[in-house]
Amino acid sequence: MIVLDSLFEKKDLEEKVVALGNFDGFHIGHMELIKKCIVISERENYKSLVLSFKNNPLNFIQKSDFNKALMSSQDKIDLLNSKINYLLLIDFDEKIADIKAECFMKLLKENFNVKAIVTGFNFRFGYKNLGNNNLMEDFCNNNNIKLYIVPPVRYDNQIVNSTYIRELITNKGNIKLANKLLGRKFSIGGLVAAGKSLGRTIGTPTANLKFDSHMIVPLNGVYFTESYIEGKLYKSLTNVGYNVTVTDDKFIKIETHILNFNGDIYGKPIKIYFLDRIRDELKFNNINELKKQIEIDINYIYKTFYN
Repeated sequence: MIVLDSLFEKKDLEEKVVALGNFDGFHIGHMELIKKCIVISERENYKSLVLSFKNNPLNFIQKSDFNKALMSSQDKIDLLNSKINYLLLIDFDEKIADIKAECFMKLLKENFNVKAIVTGFNFRFGYKNLGNNNLMEDFCNNNNIKLYIVPPVRYDNQIVNSTYIRELITNKGNIKLANKLLGRKFSIGGLVAAGKSLGRTIGTPTANLKFDSHMIVPLNGVYFTESYIEGKLYKSLTNVGYNVTVTDDKFIKIETHILNFNGDIYGKPIKIYFLDRIRDELKFNNINELKKQIEIDINYIYKTFYN
């Protein structure tokens, strides 16, 4: 897969089918568009192209960071790497925001030689989101481009969308359902930073994750997780919260105790995959109570998830 970063540079003359969308999470609804794009590329002998953004367009327009990212740009690249030919991954900035809808369509046609388009049922695009599927259909009809509109994917009569998945992760802590709708395990990656080393003193050392502040973070609590370290996957116990027993810090921390692991990973990359929420974050009267609860949590993991 070749990763491109500009809508305005003319590329090769290979005929392409493009999947259009924000694709902020590449959940099971988004992946239906990708699958359709791949089917068309193979059937028509087109190259497959997917357009996505490094940042959330709505956040740029609203000058906010309200819609936290469900996945990083690197995760998008890793997910699609063996599936498609081209990923057009661009920054949504003032120049992109000011493109009128029909001009956007012309750029796809002229710079990427697009012969077919796959998009979702509610896709909006162009300046002030004035472009819709009706405008796209007219453009495609006038330019001999095939248009495929993919209907919504539902789960228990709920349309799968990124807003609903964010709600499940941040407000409900329902990681199991979120993972079903994502079609993969929700994860957060980063470097292991130095912490207070309290866990080591009570026999349960933790990796303090330094993560991107633009990433979505699960509801405070304790989770059963898996930790990917230097090519290996380990079962782990992760606390998301403020470490209320030992500190009054105002910044959310993600700290992971990795089972059956005692290596030195300070400063090294780690990825945490969230599998299930075990309990709320609790404030204990003393360190001994905290230590006992951690032991209970670890035993719960062995009993519940290892059988």
